[in-house]
This record gives sequence, C-alpha cells and structure tokens, in this order.
Amino acid sequence: METTGVAEPDALVFDIQESLPRVRLDGVVTVADADTLIRFPQWGHTLRMQIEAADTILLNKMDLITPGEWLPVQEKLRRLNNAAPILSTQRCRVDPDLLFGIAREREIHRPEHIHQPDYESFSYSSGASLRRSCFEEFVGHLPSGVYRAKGFVRFPEGSHLFNFVAGRWELEPFHEEKTALVFIGRDLKSQETEILSHLRNCES
Repeated sequence: METTGVAEPDALVFDIQESLPRVRLDGVVTVADADTLIRFPQWGHTLRMQIEAADTILLNKMDLITPGEWLPVQEKLRRLNNAAPILSTQRCRVDPDLLFGIAREREIHRPEHIHQPDYESFSYSSGASLRRSCFEEFVGHLPSGVYRAKGFVRFPEGSHLFNFVAGRWELEPFHEEKTALVFIGRDLKSQETEILSHLRNCES
C-alpha cells in the first residue's frame, strides 16, 4: 500500500488492523527526499512520525546532494530511528527483496493524539489554456512555503503532467482535457489568493 506524502503510518496501520483483520503488516518503508531534507532542515511533525515508524528508510535523490551533505542527514535520521536500515537510492531503485518479507510484529493501539496538520493545501482548475511561458515564470517564483505541487496543465500546444517538489519541477506530455493543480505546503492559505491570481493571469 502506497500512502500519501502526509500520512501517519501508525494511524494507518491501526485502521488496517481494525478494518482488515486478514491483512498482515509486513513492514513500513519510508521514502525520504535527501535534497528536500537539506533544503528544509526544520522537519515537521508528520515527517518525524514517518521516519520514527519506518522499518526501512529509502534516502532517495542522492544524486542531488554532495558527499559532504550525506553524513549530517544520516545522523539526523539516526537520532529519530536508530533501528531501520537506511538505503541510499536514485529514483527509488532498490532490490525488492530488501523491502518485502520483513514480517515485523507490531501491535498499534488507537492513536490518542489529535492530529495537527503540518501542511495546508488548495487546488486550481480551469478549462482555459495557459500560456506556457507565463506558467513557467510563475513556477519559477513560487513561494518557498510551497513544498509540493502536481497535476495537469493544458497549454495551446498540448497538455502536460506537472510535478513540483521543493523548487524542482518538470513537465511531461500527457493527455488531459483541462488544467487541474494542487499546491501543498506551509502557511499557504495566506498566499492562496495571490497564487491563484498569478495562475489566472496566465490563462489565454
């Protein structure tokens, strides 16, 4: 089961135990973006929970950091979880035998805390085409509080799949009828109106 990027593993495991008694937990694998961990050194509550709950940690996008940056990240991960192996990966390429068959025994009790979300999100959709040059300039100036953005963008020359992570982004040709985007990050509600206004200015 692949969760969302803001899932709380223990709460999810508890829900599965309660709802699907015939399903057995094999292990929790947490994927950590090495470059993002360095860019944003203040790790939020959800990320810390995901690392603490992991049976295996994939430290991904290692090609985007320098050898000197690797050790501090590893030490920080170890302070949160000194039991899980840390596997360095690029594009999450890893031998599946390292991920499956962990067969960890764990019993998760009903979470007692009240979840306080670390992140805010909002979405944008439009049937209009966006001018590509305007959209690319818009993406290049997204506020630092936007950690993640994704969806589909329709340009006059064709539609694309859009993927943005911590300042890095890409467009991939993809057939979709309209533009539909979601933005995720910290303190975004206060910037939602301005961001949506910039997007609407790109409509042709």
